[in-house]
Amino acid sequence: MINIIRIKKASFYAYHGVMQEEQRVGGKFEADIDMYIDFSEAGVSDNLQKTINYETVYNYILSIAMTKKSYLIERVAYKISEVLFENIPDLKDLSSE
Repeated sequence: MINIIRIKKASFYAYHGVMQEEQRVGGKFEADIDMYIDFSEAGVSDNLQKTINYETVYNYILSIAMTKKSYLIERVAYKISEVLFENIPDLKDLSSE
């Protein structure tokens, strides 16, 4: 079974944008993340190790957003998805199905 875990409006302040002013002054950003995973084992066991730790995901997002400035928010989104797939092996990639 595939389930969805959603994180809505994960907020952070960062320095991304095409314009020099955007990268200098920064701005508030929000990320919505949909993660597809079978969490039935976590539902039965009530064990955090069997599902996705939301705090860990938010820390990945924050780290990526704060580490390097990007011109495009698409680049930030791409890096977030790359890191999540690298670090959460149970995530399902539905784009290939």
